[in-house]
Amino acid sequence: MYADVDNGRAFETASNLGPFLRISPIPDVFPFSHHIPMTTYFSDPSTQHEAFQTIKTAMNTMHDCLAELLLLLLRDADARENVFEFLAAGINANASRSKTVVDYMTCASSGIFMNLSAVMLRLCNKFLDAELTKREQIDASYAHHSNRLKLSGLPGLHASEEKIKEWLNCSDQKCSQQSTKASSSGSNKDGEVSNENSAHGERKRYTLICECFFMTARVLNLGLVKVISDFEQLGLETEEKLCYEAQLVKDNTLIQNALPFYRLMIVWLADLVGGLKMPLPQSCPMEFAAMPEHFVDDAMNILIFASGTLEALHGVKLDEFLNFIIMFMASPEFIKNPYLRTRMVEVLISWMRPHTSNLSATATLFKGNQDRLCQEYLVRNLLKLYIDIESMGSQDGDAKSLARYDIAILLENLWKVPTHCNAWKQIAEQEENGAYLNFLNCLISDSNDLLDEGLKKIFELEGFKKTRELEGRLPVPEEEGSLRSQKEHVRVTMLLAIENFNMLDYTSEEITAPFLVPEMVGRVAGMLNYFLMNLVGPGKLLSVEDLEEYEFHPKRLLRKMVQTYVHLARGDKNSVLPAAIAMTRQSNDDKLFDMVANAYRGLGEDGKVREAFIALGDQAKVAASDSMDEEIPDDFLDKIQYTLMKDPVKLPTSPERVDRLVIQIYLLNHKTCPFTRLPLTYDMVVPDEELKARIEKFMASRKKK
Repeated sequence: MYADVDNGRAFETASNLGPFLRISPIPDVFPFSHHIPMTTYFSDPSTQHEAFQTIKTAMNTMHDCLAELLLLLLRDADARENVFEFLAAGINANASRSKTVVDYMTCASSGIFMNLSAVMLRLCNKFLDAELTKREQIDASYAHHSNRLKLSGLPGLHASEEKIKEWLNCSDQKCSQQSTKASSSGSNKDGEVSNENSAHGERKRYTLICECFFMTARVLNLGLVKVISDFEQLGLETEEKLCYEAQLVKDNTLIQNALPFYRLMIVWLADLVGGLKMPLPQSCPMEFAAMPEHFVDDAMNILIFASGTLEALHGVKLDEFLNFIIMFMASPEFIKNPYLRTRMVEVLISWMRPHTSNLSATATLFKGNQDRLCQEYLVRNLLKLYIDIESMGSQDGDAKSLARYDIAILLENLWKVPTHCNAWKQIAEQEENGAYLNFLNCLISDSNDLLDEGLKKIFELEGFKKTRELEGRLPVPEEEGSLRSQKEHVRVTMLLAIENFNMLDYTSEEITAPFLVPEMVGRVAGMLNYFLMNLVGPGKLLSVEDLEEYEFHPKRLLRKMVQTYVHLARGDKNSVLPAAIAMTRQSNDDKLFDMVANAYRGLGEDGKVREAFIALGDQAKVAASDSMDEEIPDDFLDKIQYTLMKDPVKLPTSPERVDRLVIQIYLLNHKTCPFTRLPLTYDMVVPDEELKARIEKFMASRKKK
């Protein structure tokens, strides 16, 4: 059926089924292709609708016929082996289709793999019952003990290639014994396929369902998923784009057939770790850890794409998908790739889009979902993932920020749902000095870094603009491209920053205790005072105009910061907040709170909030007068928070001195020096005993006064 197993293009051109499988509306970019240019169908805009309908009808008819043909062959015990060998050879020879850039001289076209995707999904529909009862016939050993498909070299969900090889070597003897036992049970049964074990040259039987499952997963990765990626990322010409739309957008058959398959996929994968339930096992089973990563990645990509259209999710049950995401998005011990776990967050975000909110498939997922796993773990694992995202590394700052922004949007929506809001409050209460404190530390660090970076970049860009205006000349084309790029970066940065401050505002209204613990209260006060001074101080960012293009909304920020302060003051039973405010450098300017109160009144905001803010400022002034009769020397202040140090330490990466507790918290979420970005870990800090003695002497003298 297939002559050249080393060349993927030959799978299309030299096989018996190739001429039938390659018929497609998707253009073939192979230079010597005889592909019929489907773009001619869309040359007349007035007939585009008819063209879409014609292509839809023709392709579905062809897919039905090809699926029936393959099914007839598979039912023949003599032909079955050849059919699977043919499919496996074509899949293996085209493995490089999954790369970003495909060499179509050696790979088959997208059209043939889209058709294979459609045909294989139709075969799988035969065993995709509502309860997924046939999943027990899918043998996990196929992924690494079958020599039919080359799966063992693919990146695993958690295990490295070396770990997988080590595991396989240890299990080879057991697999050999099982294969021997299976082959001694008799000749091929109907529905079973012989498959040689690559380690021992022995025969193991896999069911037809098992073979179809793994082959379909690979075909979809190289076909449907790859074509969706091309469609979304490539700058396609108009008519060419319409050719893709004909199969991906105007016809939902492929997507709607793929969703039940991926439902089977995630339920089956969950079975490998004990099912769709929490908590997860203490250690990740190797059967799960060694499964190809793209099995999950493809499922997430299909879900996101399907959520972009109204019809694709109609009638689809998404509960298992949601539970799977909740289980694994914050579990790096099971799914190692942080990008894949943040991809799961993108799925949840796509389900919260306005155009999907009223669909039956998504309407109850977040509002009124009575599933215990969802109620107990959705918020908890989103908070955990917010912290875990730091593992992406410092070179992926934009990716980290965007992922946290998505999480922040999800959390804001969940805060409005009573069951999730109550779960959030319970987590904060139970883990006030543990995981929740880490989350707050991460949120405050992120808020501080984003807003500080955004403001500095705005000043830089505005300064450049004014310089050019004074010089009487416009930026040259090269500069314009760079300016647009920088402006877009600032715009995204400010969006993320404002969303973070929004979270500080609404959560502090009902959760105050974690903000007021000794490790956190100084950080909160220092950050709020610093940015309030920027908004209403000498520079008066609040009055700067024409910054909408940067998504910088100073009035909105002022509201969030003032309301956060008032919320914390209401929950401050031990009056720790005024003392923390008094210890910040910005609070040395007694006029700060008065200036902020006046600006807040100018916004026409709630008078009671303003009065509470003024009262907090008065308390901070009293605290300052009680404890700061003389100005604190600059070298006694921590250079991250600008608060008085209690236990100063030296850094091998910078001459600056910082407080031990401050740097300890900072290094929970960073692995580099805050001043030089050089590698830094907590065990590298050194106590500064001489400076500590001077600070203690200074504070003792103040107490005497």
